[in-house]
Amino acid sequence: MTEDQDRPNAWAQAAARGDVEFRPAWRSFVVFWVAAFLLTVGPLLNPRAAIKWPVGIPVSALCVAVAVGLRYTRRYRLTSDRVEVEFSLSGTEPQRAEIKDITRVDVRRGIIHRLLGMAHVHLHTRAAGGVGVRMFGVLHPLDFKEYLLQRGASDDEATGMWR
Repeated sequence: MTEDQDRPNAWAQAAARGDVEFRPAWRSFVVFWVAAFLLTVGPLLNPRAAIKWPVGIPVSALCVAVAVGLRYTRRYRLTSDRVEVEFSLSGTEPQRAEIKDITRVDVRRGIIHRLLGMAHVHLHTRAAGGVGVRMFGVLHPLDFKEYLLQRGASDDEATGMWR
């Protein structure tokens, strides 16, 4: 057995304590944090920079505001039988997927996502005929997928250029 198989599943532990409610991880907005840092510190380090400090600070503040807004307008809920995604500002109906109706769990992550320990998770359902629920910035995504599979979701094999 490998070290990964010996460690407990973070999602199973959280779900054992009851319904799990969470938001996208702060680290999933790393591009906004880097932009804010560069726009704030860059003009101070290089006075001949194209973007001057009086412009960089408001744009930096906007980057931070967007990241905070995106995080706090999304809420994910994992119950014993379903997954829900709510968007508080959009006025749209929450996305819901019964765990037993999930046909495929896509964990989408690039190199940076892997380094940060998070991913975007797309849940394909029978009812939607495709992606039914999209979750961004999920920590421990492989544990999340394993937990869903243990609860009754299936993971049909996908073929094609994106797999």
